[in-house]
Amino acid sequence: MNLTRTFNWFTPVGGLVAMLILGVILLLAGWALSGLGFRFDPFDLVEKRAVQAEATADHAQLDAGARRLEAAGEVETRQRVEQVQIRIAAATEIPAAYSLETPDDDPPLDPDAVRRLRRGDEQLCAIPGATCAPAGRAAAAVHAGDGADAVPGRDAAG
Repeated sequence: MNLTRTFNWFTPVGGLVAMLILGVILLLAGWALSGLGFRFDPFDLVEKRAVQAEATADHAQLDAGARRLEAAGEVETRQRVEQVQIRIAAATEIPAAYSLETPDDDPPLDPDAVRRLRRGDEQLCAIPGATCAPAGRAAAAVHAGDGADAVPGRDAAG
């Protein structure tokens, strides 16, 4: 009995078995070579994955930087809003403390009341960021005098 007679390599089934054996031998050789440090990457997939990972890391880093800037801006805005609220509260308290309750606006103001109003005005102008009259007008108002003389267009008779 002859081995070629039992299994014929030149039949379709024999060719299929031969290709299967050859494939297994190539896989085992590739596995053995990859263990030795050889890599088979005909489509350069490792490089593409590395480039994609770097792009993702760069994007994450930029996104984190933007979030830090956003948080810092939020803190700064909150501080500015608090400062403005403090200024508004101070600006509303000062006139209330120095206001006069007179039933009629025609009589001339008392010199003490004028001094209190000026002091309140100076305190309002002392608040950081307050808007006051230009230097020339402010100087003219300071030296205008007391009573009816301090208000333009009014005479002393009332």
